[in-house]
Amino acid sequence: AGAQIRLHDALRLGIAIRNAGTPVRYDDESVPAPLAVRAGGALTWRPGLLRMSSESAPDLLVALLDVSTGIISRRSWYHAGVEYRIGGLLALRGGWRAGPPGSLGGPSAGLSAGLSRPGRTGLLRYRLDYAMEFTTGFDRAHAAGVAVEWTSATE
Repeated sequence: AGAQIRLHDALRLGIAIRNAGTPVRYDDESVPAPLAVRAGGALTWRPGLLRMSSESAPDLLVALLDVSTGIISRRSWYHAGVEYRIGGLLALRGGWRAGPPGSLGGPSAGLSAGLSRPGRTGLLRYRLDYAMEFTTGFDRAHAAGVAVEWTSATE
């Protein structure tokens, strides 16, 4: 559950409670979900640096900053990110996260980079996403996704 408020055309603030609900169950065991509060803000700007033509969608630069704190653990994670949407064609993004020591005893931190390609066909809007996360040490995680949304014929 969460809420978001727009303070200005370019500034939004939000807060959310995560994992509020029943415990996680496996077989006969149950463990409480890691209840957390996450709060942050987003600042947007339309620079128009890479516009292909006056008919193309305007570019958009989004900068994000937030903190997530565990209610029981009292541990906090800090996140920052930037996304640059080139018209309606492509979104390039990068991010940073840092938090308490991980399983190896050192600070947990990571960088991520990704891209997104939106599209539309008939009544479907879709987005293809790819991201790579670099964590402390030499670990890398890859993520790919597809999002599909049905739309109305009048949109």
